[in-house]
Amino acid sequence: KFEFRMPGSNQNLSDCNMVLNTAMAKSLKEFADEMEGKSGEEFKAAAMEYVANTLRDHQRIIFNGDGYSDEWQVEAEKRGLANHKTTADALPCFVSDKSIELFGEFNVLNEAEVRSRYEVKLEKYNKTMNIEIRTMKRLVRRDYLPAINRFAAEIAENTWKIKQMLPDADLEAQERKLRTLVDGAARINKLLSKLHELHYASLEVADQQERANMNAHQIVPVMDDLRDAVDAMEIIVGHEQWPVPTYNEILFYT
Repeated sequence: KFEFRMPGSNQNLSDCNMVLNTAMAKSLKEFADEMEGKSGEEFKAAAMEYVANTLRDHQRIIFNGDGYSDEWQVEAEKRGLANHKTTADALPCFVSDKSIELFGEFNVLNEAEVRSRYEVKLEKYNKTMNIEIRTMKRLVRRDYLPAINRFAAEIAENTWKIKQMLPDADLEAQERKLRTLVDGAARINKLLSKLHELHYASLEVADQQERANMNAHQIVPVMDDLRDAVDAMEIIVGHEQWPVPTYNEILFYT
C-alpha cells in the first residue's frame, strides 16, 4: 500500500525506556534522600507531604483528556510543556545539558556515549528518510502516474467515440471525470518535482541535524501532500487499472 511512516525501531523504544527509567531512578533517589532517617509516624507524615508537594509542583503535566487531541496540544503549550512532534525536533533533547547530567549522575552513559548515540540516531533517521523518499518517488513515477494516465486516456478515447456516434449525447460526467484525472496527474507531477528538488538539496547538507530538520519540516510535508494527491485518485481510477490493493480491499475483504 502507498504509505509513508516516520522511521522508528525497537532500539528507539529501548532508548526511551532507558531515559524514563533513569528519570524515575532520580525521582526515587530524591524521595529516599528526603525520607532518610525517618521512621514510623514521622516517615508516614513526611511521605504524604512529599507526595502532595510533588503533585502540586508537577500538576501541569497531568491531563485526563485525549492526549492525541488538538485540545491537549493547545493546553500543553499554555502550560509551557515541550511538544516535539518530529524525530528531528526530539533528538537534540538527548544531548541537552540536563540529559547528559542525568545519565552521568547514575552512570548510565557518559557524555561521549550520549553524543555518540545522538549522532548515530541522526544518521539513521536521515538514511531512513532517504530510503522512504526514493521509494515514494519510484512508486509514483512507475506505478501511480502511469495508471492514472492510462485510465485518463481510456476515458478520453471512450468519450471521443461516443461523440462520433452521438454528437448530442450528454457527456458532462465523463468530461468532468477526465478533467479531475488530468488535474490530479498535474498536481502529482508538480509535487513529485518539488520532492525531487528538495531531496537532492537535502543530500548536499553536511550537518546531520540540519539535514534532519530539512527532512522533517520541508520534505515530509511535501510527501504528505503527495500522498493525499495520489489517494484522491484511487477513488476515481478504475479498479482494474489501480496498481495496488485499494483501501476497500485492505479494510473489508480478505
